[in-house]
Amino acid sequence: MEFLLSYVYISSFPTQSNHKISGHPQKIPVFISTLQRLSSIILSQGLSLLSSAAYLSSPISLQAERAPPTAVLSNRPFAITFPIVVVLHLLLSILHTPLVLPRIGLHTASYVGLIVGLGCMFAGLGVWKALYDWVGDFGGL
Repeated sequence: MEFLLSYVYISSFPTQSNHKISGHPQKIPVFISTLQRLSSIILSQGLSLLSSAAYLSSPISLQAERAPPTAVLSNRPFAITFPIVVVLHLLLSILHTPLVLPRIGLHTASYVGLIVGLGCMFAGLGVWKALYDWVGDFGGL
């Protein structure tokens, strides 16, 4: 019973990429599939926080009419953030292609996705100033 709970057989999911990668069924620990799901949630939340902060600080949003007269109305934050988000998605998706995944392994691709996701999540929280009060409680700032 432990064996059934600790591994997921990829061959049970009929996809073309499983046979292209190795040609035989693979055993993937349940922890790795859980890690992939968790890292995708964290990555999407972090990139949403970054994208929405850049969007709302630029005049292309509807908030521009209510901006104070001293605000700098520039699309620069959005013009910088959007290509970075696209490149991050592209690089993380390239890790899962049949050309790269057999070389680095599924474990490495999952951990890289988690590290990038955590970085984006904390960057997004920092942009929204959600970390400042928490650091101030410890006497940091």
